[in-house]
Amino acid sequence: MSSYHGLEIDQRCVELAAFALALTAWKYPNLPSPSGRGVGGEGAIGYRPLPELNLACSGLSVSVAKEEWKQLGLGKKNLTIALDWMHDTFKDAPVLGSLLNPAKTDAAKLVHWDEFSQTLEHALSLSSPSGRGAGGEGCEQQEATVVAQGLAKAATLLAGQYQWVITNVPYLARGKQNQRLREFCERHYPAAKNDLATVFLDRCLEFCSLLSPSGRGAGGEGAIGGTVSVVLPQNWLFLTSYKKFREKLLQQDTWHLIARLGEGGFDSSAAAGAFVAMINLSRGGSVQQAEGLFAERADGHLIRGMDVSEPRTAAEKAAGLLTTEIKSVEQAKQLDNPDAVIVFQIIDADFLLSKVATINYGSKPGQTDRVIRYHWELFGITVKWQLLESTPSSLGHYSGKEKICLTLDEVEKQGITQFGIRSADIWGKNGIIQSQIREMPYSIYCGMLFDNNTSVLVQDEVNYLPSLFSFIKSGGNYSPLR
Repeated sequence: MSSYHGLEIDQRCVELAAFALALTAWKYPNLPSPSGRGVGGEGAIGYRPLPELNLACSGLSVSVAKEEWKQLGLGKKNLTIALDWMHDTFKDAPVLGSLLNPAKTDAAKLVHWDEFSQTLEHALSLSSPSGRGAGGEGCEQQEATVVAQGLAKAATLLAGQYQWVITNVPYLARGKQNQRLREFCERHYPAAKNDLATVFLDRCLEFCSLLSPSGRGAGGEGAIGGTVSVVLPQNWLFLTSYKKFREKLLQQDTWHLIARLGEGGFDSSAAAGAFVAMINLSRGGSVQQAEGLFAERADGHLIRGMDVSEPRTAAEKAAGLLTTEIKSVEQAKQLDNPDAVIVFQIIDADFLLSKVATINYGSKPGQTDRVIRYHWELFGITVKWQLLESTPSSLGHYSGKEKICLTLDEVEKQGITQFGIRSADIWGKNGIIQSQIREMPYSIYCGMLFDNNTSVLVQDEVNYLPSLFSFIKSGGNYSPLR
């Protein structure tokens, strides 16, 4: 029999999920009753006690003093050590949530989390003579024990392994994370650290059980295990900063399906601007599967992919997923692509753009309001200002040339920090400047300082720029991010 488990960082969401599950169970099989009365229909029992739900809040924290908290261990050494770990670790739970992994801690060597939960329930029954709390100190202890039970349930689910993990991961770039989250991701998920979304993908793979090819027991090298189905931003599939993460997953795990949704993958306006993809992959090495949903041919594991990024609405994309052509590429050969980017076409290494040109990323001015102006704001551009090229606004030959920026000498004089200079070696060269988002409008690059909203393509030796400019203008399938 299948069992379902759920983890959520928001306690209110856990309460709503528990209510929805209980109501569904009471109404099952959800048929109209002949009398029209009651919750269920024919065969439905209605309200009744239910077994414990496999739901927990991974965002609970401990608010009581450590010594008081450790008293819940009833003098048992192993439980006291586990409580000590729990107090130290779950203080960050509102920030780290499901990233916490009790199975990778020293406490996991001493205690089984499900047994721990039972012991805490025993402690709760001892918190007052009646077992219902008597106010004062006993009431406080009972409250602490109830919290500990909730954390023990979360620890049990966080330490578990599962056959199928499904989620829409949270999105938060590294630069916007607080220090605790940033340090945790760097320490525990170094290859995925650039975005919380990819860190969660890595964590979801940890949740997956690793099975032998027969499906029984823990597998060894080459065994394939549980599967992850996630929605997350699509940029990690090709950005250079995620190269090591792509290589890690391509070498260690088994990829099944990638569906590029692009922008508009969600109905909610709160997700406007998110370019996302749906991905299925399994933990463990690529092995041949003779049957089932992901059956393979004999000459190499294939990744399937489809692209429904062109339709504008979520409904149109959903319809497109049923009819769009499915393409296939060999997983191992993706490692031969430049930066191990994931593409559903054959790349000829002799005809790569990188053979004749380079893509260069712009500077990050920092404290923008202090260092940047539009040129028409001043009566003249004095020596303290320099020209700044920014996002092109149209598909004309020249655009995005409206801004000026303080010179580096002036920035230093004013004590302005976080002025990140990049690609200074191409200033003064000819090139093509292009926006990094949406339709990626472009224009001619005039050799000035350019900001981090743009990328600049410059040639190496042979003058291919006129041809490249014409190719981009014609709508050719080119992206400066690849």
